[in-house]
Amino acid sequence: MKTDKAKEWINIRHLRLQTYTYYGINKICNVLKNTSDSINKVYYYPIIRSQEQLGDIVNRISWYLPDSVHSDIIVYVPVEKKLTKIDLCSLNVPENQENYIKDCKNIRLIPENELDLSDADLILLWDKKYRYSSKIINHLEKVNVVDPTYYFSVEGETYQRLFYRTLDLDKKKEFNRISLDNFQKLLGTVQNCEKGFVFGSGSSLEKYGMKFNYEDGFKVVCNSIVKNSELMEYINPQLLVFGDAQHHTSPNKYAAKFRETLLDASKKHNFFILTKDYFMPLFLVHYPELKNKIIGIEAPGVWDLSMSEIISMVIRRPHKIPWFDKIPGHDEKFNFPSADKFYVRSAGSVLPSYMIPIASTVCDEIYVLGADGRDPKGRKPDDTYIWSYSSSCQFSDELMQTAFDTHPSYFRDRPHCEVMDMYCDNYDELIKFGESMGKKYYSLAPSFISALGKRYVNNFNNEIVDNSKIEQKEA
Repeated sequence: MKTDKAKEWINIRHLRLQTYTYYGINKICNVLKNTSDSINKVYYYPIIRSQEQLGDIVNRISWYLPDSVHSDIIVYVPVEKKLTKIDLCSLNVPENQENYIKDCKNIRLIPENELDLSDADLILLWDKKYRYSSKIINHLEKVNVVDPTYYFSVEGETYQRLFYRTLDLDKKKEFNRISLDNFQKLLGTVQNCEKGFVFGSGSSLEKYGMKFNYEDGFKVVCNSIVKNSELMEYINPQLLVFGDAQHHTSPNKYAAKFRETLLDASKKHNFFILTKDYFMPLFLVHYPELKNKIIGIEAPGVWDLSMSEIISMVIRRPHKIPWFDKIPGHDEKFNFPSADKFYVRSAGSVLPSYMIPIASTVCDEIYVLGADGRDPKGRKPDDTYIWSYSSSCQFSDELMQTAFDTHPSYFRDRPHCEVMDMYCDNYDELIKFGESMGKKYYSLAPSFISALGKRYVNNFNNEIVDNSKIEQKEA
């Protein structure tokens, strides 16, 4: 008789297969119908029948697709007749979200009898049960699922990319120029740094973070480290990196608090801010005061694979979907970004995807702290997270719950979709790539990530200690 855990694992595997099958059908229909990339009209589906659901969706639209001079997007929301005359600004939003509803100039409520999905450039399916409904089946090439209960990070990632997809080519180039200009300004400020210091938010950061001298180095921090004002003062970073769809770029209250704290810290420490290229324009629309500090860099992932790359993935290793062995759309396996090659490889987490490659662009010696991995005995503190985290670098449990409630499928599926061995392999391959170019990498604390654990250096004496057998109480 199967255990509950086994049944859960099987169910998630089945759901993953359904999700990637639907995505594959969408891609095939796109190719066969030669669908335009231009998005001006977005339709939600199915019909909304309650004020509560309408408040949730209108608030998400107001955050992810704001009325802006950069985009001509119009969003059509089909509702029951009784809701067509409602004042959108009077809607209540879910308790787990900040209220971003303002003038709603780009939102149109339409009655059910006026719904015409053939007019849509993009259809956002907010209820997954309608994926193969009669209204949808003839428009599969236009459909993106944004049901928060769908599968893993699909909803959050889809929304995170949405505003960027509505921009025309000239606008995308304009935002890319801003990013490149700021990236080059960043490189100018750190060009004489011989050592790079990369800080994850693991528990070792709290223990060792203020025991070393980083004064002359290129210092890169990430995510909610920004909450720890004492540590930020001590490190004084030149760059902060973020981009998580659930914790940082969402309308939930956790993400809102993160961004508020980020803005305050940026004024005090004057660091540059790096995120994903497709989120950067939306971030800048909401926070235009950061125009001279924000950098958006391309980091192609599984959703960016071309049709030929998808076919290769399916044929070569169907049991490991999704996977890729080079940067999608490029020839390199990894890349340390430059003005000419302004992209990195998405490697599952912020350190190997962005922070280590960018530090490696500048420095020949890179020291890592706060990338602790996970105790082989199991996930700690619970089954939700693959890493351990420094308590001083996290916001409250109450705020965290708002992320859970806004993006439930991500936290439901995460324990089954994130595999520690995969992350360790990404670190190992990245570091070996850097070492082949003459770079040196060290960990300033013991780590369960094997590539870092083997490069543990005690007190900067450059004597690498293999800590793979070290007993560590903190995961």
